Amino acid sequence: MVRGFHVRAAKLSDLEKICRIEDQSFSHDPYPSFLIERLLTDQESLFLVVTDRAEEIVGYLVSKIEGDFAHLISLAVSPTQRRSGAATMLLEELIASLQQRKIHEVELEVRLDNKGAIKLYSQFGFSDQRIISRYYSDGSTALLMRKEIQ
Repeated sequence: MVRGFHVRAAKLSDLEKICRIEDQSFSHDPYPSFLIERLLTDQESLFLVVTDRAEEIVGYLVSKIEGDFAHLISLAVSPTQRRSGAATMLLEELIASLQQRKIHEVELEVRLDNKGAIKLYSQFGFSDQRIISRYYSDGSTALLMRKEIQ
């Protein structure tokens, strides 16, 4: 446990808490619970949660793996725990897991106006690839970012 947090694989019993964080984090277009449940049970998904000292879930990350490629679908941290290191721990565990699985590349989409997330991903070696206009359901623009896994 580092910084008071612990990262572990998500379980189906975590669904309600994950959905709560999803709704708090993505007010414009949160993923519906049935999709999160499907990702939790999908064999090609890498679904992680980060817990605090009280073992309460404070964030999650889900990535879909296809061959030697991964797509980071979502990363969210409870509003009260942001900038606490929880997202950093999730990304560190993601990269380590992808390296173990011999995944060569990971990409993600992030809202272009989410400067904090873009900065965090950049610190992890993700690079800007292209702008995707009207990517989100509310018409917002996304930035496609990619990282090669060493």
